[in-house]
Amino acid sequence: MTNLLNLKNDEGEIHLNDERMILTSSSIFGTLRKDLIENIGFERMKSFLIRYGWNIGVNDAKKGFVNGKGNTEARSNLTYAAGLYKS
Repeated sequence: MTNLLNLKNDEGEIHLNDERMILTSSSIFGTLRKDLIENIGFERMKSFLIRYGWNIGVNDAKKGFVNGKGNTEARSNLTYAAGLYKS
């Protein structure tokens, strides 16, 4: 798992599986949700966040496939390392 994570301290960058990542607090999503509700309403916020989560899953699933062959362990490790679920 640690071979997937690369911290570039000199450049202030975090890379996971050769993709640049942004590290942020999970509490910021509560703030985002609140602001979205205030600006676009509850139903549109709900649709937006469902679409957003779906697209994250689709993109992560695509990363787990190489030459049309699925790599379930790599996908699970990537999702776990990104903090998207608990084992």
